[in-house]
Amino acid sequence: MNIETNKLILIERIMRIKQVSIIDKFESLITDLELQARTEISLDQIQNNEGRSYESFSNDVEQWLKIKNSK
Repeated sequence: MNIETNKLILIERIMRIKQVSIIDKFESLITDLELQARTEISLDQIQNNEGRSYESFSNDVEQWLKIKNSK
């Protein structure tokens, strides 16, 4: 079974859920899994020296703010 088929089956199962409390728990679980995946990706990038320096990030934010505020 491929990923798209798995997604569709999961969507169908979610659509059959009627209790709000179960949907809330499911949403919380998805959020936790997404955060965990992002953390693992970040840690891998740090181990592989693929991270950005704070200075580089800060400069990009400053540039973004200048562009945003000039509109």
